[in-house]
Amino acid sequence: MENAQTKESLRRHLLKARNALDAETVKSLSARIEERLAATLRFASARTVALYSEHAGEVMTGSVLQRALELGKEVYYPVISGKSLTFHRVRAFSELTVGAYSILTPSPLVVAENPAAIELDIAILPGVAFDEAGTRIGFGKGYYDRALSELKVSSVVALAYEFQIVSGWIPTESHDAPMSLIVTEERIIDLTGATSGT
Repeated sequence: MENAQTKESLRRHLLKARNALDAETVKSLSARIEERLAATLRFASARTVALYSEHAGEVMTGSVLQRALELGKEVYYPVISGKSLTFHRVRAFSELTVGAYSILTPSPLVVAENPAAIELDIAILPGVAFDEAGTRIGFGKGYYDRALSELKVSSVVALAYEFQIVSGWIPTESHDAPMSLIVTEERIIDLTGATSGT
């Protein structure tokens, strides 16, 4: 119970901070984060990439999608149905449509294709809070944790603002998917190696 309360307290605090960001700040910080991500070997060498559509001040990913497609990578977006999350390949920005909560999601025609048994080189995730050990707090529904546990994923990469990295540690549970890499506007935290600055 104590762990749940700690997570919920962090979630409320950091969501409030993220929601306070204005559109121009989100755009500017997202561009810096995207450039850092693009410079990583994990992204450069990846052939299959899972991506998310940003919502409510999350790090923007439109430029990541464009870059990935231009580089010939296979890009997959999540679709939530009930309690499950599946990934569907998107071959162009036009295959995304506005869904619930104004979040871009694969179009019905894309979703109608049965999702293949994919192996992901990297899965790029949003989150509410992270620690430097790679623990992530999301919205508490566990969609990504369940989905990633059923897939072969080489690296799990989080895109975050620097203020979302909390000092100390976040309580972790057995089903929590650990991050391999956390990319902020200021640094890259490599959980398989060292923490780098610029």
